[in-house]
Amino acid sequence: MNPILNCLETNIKHPIGKMRRNCPKCKKIYARKWRKTRFGKAWTKLRNKLIKNSPGYAAKKLVYSAVRSGQIPKVKTLSCLDCNKGAEVYDHRDYLKPLDVEPVCKACNYKRGPAKNN
Repeated sequence: MNPILNCLETNIKHPIGKMRRNCPKCKKIYARKWRKTRFGKAWTKLRNKLIKNSPGYAAKKLVYSAVRSGQIPKVKTLSCLDCNKGAEVYDHRDYLKPLDVEPVCKACNYKRGPAKNN
C-alpha cells in the first residue's frame, strides 16, 4: 500500500507518486509552473507555431469569420446530417475547401475520422 501525503500546493491527500497525474488541481498548478520554465516556453512556442501553420487552423478561422459575418448559420441552430440530433460542430472533409462544411454532432464527427489534407 502506498503511503499518503498532503500535496504542498493544495493540501489534498494523495498517494506518493500520483500527486501530479491524478489530481486535476495539482496537475493544473504543475502545468502552469512548467510552462513558465525555459523548456515549457520553448515547447509552447513550437506547439503554437505548428498549430497556426496547419491547414485545419486556417479553415476553422475562415468558418468562424463566415459565421460571425452571417454567411453561414450558427451551428447550434442546425441538426446533425448523420443522426439528426442537434449539431455541435462544423465538419471539414477537405481543408483546401474551407467553407465546404457540414454540421454534425461531436459523436458523428469522431466517427467520420480526420479530414483530407490534414
